[in-house]
Amino acid sequence: MAAEKRVEKRQSKRAFFKLKEGIAAKVANFGNVEEFVPVTLLSISSGGISFTGNKYKLRGIKEDDRLTLREIHTPQPLGLIDRAEVVVKYVMDDEYSIRLIIGCKITEMSKTSSKKIPTFVKDRLYKVGFDA
Repeated sequence: MAAEKRVEKRQSKRAFFKLKEGIAAKVANFGNVEEFVPVTLLSISSGGISFTGNKYKLRGIKEDDRLTLREIHTPQPLGLIDRAEVVVKYVMDDEYSIRLIIGCKITEMSKTSSKKIPTFVKDRLYKVGFDA
């Protein structure tokens, strides 16, 4: 039996963050919630962002929802990303966890931040021993 080869659908490399790094952001524009809900970034690429947060505060977010991420505090050289418009691609909900993991495609972001992301990802991958 031949081993199945996994095909990577992502178009750009991504950098991952540890939860303990606490890469904070705020999410808005879902349901009847008028406030920003704090989340923690898990990864970023020039094409997408994934984050985690309290499932009870993020209740109702589903695939294809449009969200706004605000005040994304990434490490330098990327730094603060004031705003990113995203579309939800997946929501992972483990019944034994109080957290959701949400993966999104970036649909709109400032050109300044967009241009910095590939360099940030490449530098971060290099620092952990991967060639980007």
